[in-house]
Amino acid sequence: MKKLLAAVLAITIFLSLTVTAGAAPQLPTKDFEGNTYYCVNTKAQYTSLVNYAINNLLEEVLIYREPDKTEYDNSWSNDVGNFCDYKNYRELTFLDYNTNVVSGYADTKPIFDEYNCYVGHTAEDYGKLQIEYNDSKEEIKQAEAIIKNVLAKVSGKSTVEKIQYIVNYVCSVTESGSTRLPDGGYDLINGVYDVLTGHRTNVVCTSYAVTLQKFFEMAGIDAVMIHNVAHIWNMVCIDGVWYGIDATAGDEGSTMSDRYMLMGYDGLRGFDIGDKTPVATFKARHTLADKGYFSSSSNTTPSSSSSTPASKPSGNQTNTTPNKNSSAVGSTTSSENNSSLENSSETGSVENITEDKKPESAKITVNLTEGAVVSADVFKSALEKGEEVSLVGDGFVWKFSADSIKDANISESFNAEVYVGDAVSKEAVEAIKQATESKTEEVYPFSFSHHGKLPGEAEITIEVKPELKGKTVYIYYLNDKNEPVAAGKGVVTEDNTLTFTTDHCSVWFLSQDKIDSGFPLTAVLIIVGVVLLLAAGGVTAFLLIKRKKPILEK
Repeated sequence: MKKLLAAVLAITIFLSLTVTAGAAPQLPTKDFEGNTYYCVNTKAQYTSLVNYAINNLLEEVLIYREPDKTEYDNSWSNDVGNFCDYKNYRELTFLDYNTNVVSGYADTKPIFDEYNCYVGHTAEDYGKLQIEYNDSKEEIKQAEAIIKNVLAKVSGKSTVEKIQYIVNYVCSVTESGSTRLPDGGYDLINGVYDVLTGHRTNVVCTSYAVTLQKFFEMAGIDAVMIHNVAHIWNMVCIDGVWYGIDATAGDEGSTMSDRYMLMGYDGLRGFDIGDKTPVATFKARHTLADKGYFSSSSNTTPSSSSSTPASKPSGNQTNTTPNKNSSAVGSTTSSENNSSLENSSETGSVENITEDKKPESAKITVNLTEGAVVSADVFKSALEKGEEVSLVGDGFVWKFSADSIKDANISESFNAEVYVGDAVSKEAVEAIKQATESKTEEVYPFSFSHHGKLPGEAEITIEVKPELKGKTVYIYYLNDKNEPVAAGKGVVTEDNTLTFTTDHCSVWFLSQDKIDSGFPLTAVLIIVGVVLLLAAGGVTAFLLIKRKKPILEK
């Protein structure tokens, strides 16, 4: 009997470990050069293998495919269908969104005989599926230890009280925004470990969402993440009804704004942008509350003692931490205006705001650090809902007021990339040199990927060289005739930024000296020369006529 119990216990432990680790995918395999490769002929097979790898936090899996049976091309395979076509707005778990990069490649392999002589190539393509994660296995283990300690404080509370405590805790330890690394650029998006330990340099909406998702999953709360073209947020289920949480927009420092806590459809439908309708899709699949949880008179907010951490949790909070006054880039929020380049805001409209109740700060903000092309849907949504648009890039920020966006100027897409200093093309620098008849070093060039009219008048903030800090500079652009036109002047701030407004893009430059605009200097000199010659000719003719007059009189 004891042996039987021992056997049952052993089998139980084995099965539990198998479930925890994730069962191996039911895919055909081939052995090649002493290694086992998984078949990924179809998208379904590839997706199954990706999910298996993610569930087990595997960084590499060997793959093979048979070219005559492969149903996808290399462009799909290179980034594995942009994570297996995840842009279909499916609901995401923590492990789904812990992934940072998913890529795969496969090609034929040379075959050699026993004498190491080449005899041909394999009929199959062999290669690797590779995955990078925001949080490694060890980081997740450390994060889980922190989460367990936090959840122990609300073990006897209701689901709503647990949700509020968790969200307030995450807000108390998190500060959104991006901080530049010492060697320039930005770190990868920070995951749960970075958020909870303070080792954060690039906290965006993903950081908030995956951290909350990990908390909810460990607390046994039914929750998922959904996203649109620019933002991701959490959905939680309370008594069979789903509500939305946008901690990125609602983070007020040590607590979470009630406005973004447990939102219903009335507060979430603004996340649907153009033909991207994740909220409507979710609503069709689940019971989504019409109004926010606390909008109902029968639901009251738990007391602060149960829903808010007693004090800001201690820990390593001294690492490069962005300014608290802003939200992280790349989502859909309504937040306070902030012109700092280092502290960009999250994107978008969070609710369908009526004209008489629309807050002045309602806006869409798009993170451009991963790509500078902005969909026309963003501007169309802002125009429809009367929202400001902010585009936050690496070293620059665009702001379009709600009133400035014009439908006629909205093209299919808008490339908002800004090139400053050495990044400006040689052709643009040469055009400035010819137009100003000065050395390139005497002016500071900048230009745009977009050329021509903008979707509306924009306030643009760019980061310039440190030597201009605190100095007054004159701002110019080149017109279609390659003539410098004055656009104003400004003072470079202490953080090396300059802000100006424009309704079009071309080649621009800064100068500490005022330059005659409207005509190139050469043209001005020619005109002056012609005027002087005419004047000299006129004077000479006058003198000759005056000399001849006495002779005629005699």
